[in-house]
Amino acid sequence: MIKPRRIQFDLFLLLLVLLIAAKGYFSYTALASIFRDPPAFYAQVSEWGAWGPIAMVGLQAIQVLVAPIPGQYLGMATGYLYGLLWGTALSMTGLGIGSWLAMLLARRLGRPLVERVASAEIIQRLDSLSRRHGLWAFFLVFSLPFLPTDVGCFIAGLTPLPIASLLVLAVLGRLPGVLLLNWLGSTSQALGPTAVAGLMAGAVLVAAVMIRYRAQFQERMFALLQRIEVS
Repeated sequence: MIKPRRIQFDLFLLLLVLLIAAKGYFSYTALASIFRDPPAFYAQVSEWGAWGPIAMVGLQAIQVLVAPIPGQYLGMATGYLYGLLWGTALSMTGLGIGSWLAMLLARRLGRPLVERVASAEIIQRLDSLSRRHGLWAFFLVFSLPFLPTDVGCFIAGLTPLPIASLLVLAVLGRLPGVLLLNWLGSTSQALGPTAVAGLMAGAVLVAAVMIRYRAQFQERMFALLQRIEVS
């Protein structure tokens, strides 16, 4: 028999996901303009007032659950809009919520859900690392570049490791990269619209290269983890 408290928690979890998804959906149309006209995007979010930070937190949470949303641009946008400290705080809040939801959803819905967002090979590799190194394995996944951090949250949810501990490691592991993105965004405030557009174009180019050669980069990082594992 399913306990009433568990039903209530599952309903709360579903409602939270739907609320974040709804806010993210209405904000996503504005996000699309960041590729066409970055200053216009920043101006539009600024007009939202108190809803602006909430929208950026929601988008950061959604991008953990939905891969097509570019987290790199969100990090730069929060830095541009709210400065290094507040931008980083908003980014980490959204990433923390998204990571927590991914872990909880995986733990509730199990392997069938995770197999929809991750390949069998990635699941097997991260599962093997977690069996040998426990929490330390996921800290490396969240810290090192080119590894599947968002997917790693779902896979982490399949393990018996405490979600609270996994969430702390996810936040700590992502923090340096988020700080860097928000620093880039905050420093671009002193640039003109043309320079900002150029910076975003450069970011798009770097992202395209990373996507094109993601498999090779990821394989090298897994090889590095293997060497750390052996030692």
